[in-house]
Amino acid sequence: MAEKIIAVSAGREITETEFNEFVSRIPAQQQQYVQTPEGRHQALAQYANYFLFEKLGQEKGYDSSEEFLKILEGTKRELLSQYALTQLVKDISASPEECREYY
Repeated sequence: MAEKIIAVSAGREITETEFNEFVSRIPAQQQQYVQTPEGRHQALAQYANYFLFEKLGQEKGYDSSEEFLKILEGTKRELLSQYALTQLVKDISASPEECREYY
């Protein structure tokens, strides 16, 4: 079954699945609003704007500027360290008895 396209922005199709993933990353305190029709519409507009500004940034060459590359490298380090930590601890578990014994 083909993925449902819900919008097109800067020539890029936005699928319902990827938009729902974007919505799931919105902070918990805003989730109730995002579940309303108006909130979903605003979230979709915001998501579509990301692609418009991405395209603008590429057209202006911002993606190859020294400042952008420095920010990108720092962000990459932060994300990789968080991901590495998540992978390291994802299979660790402790029984209630082990927890009581530890504390």
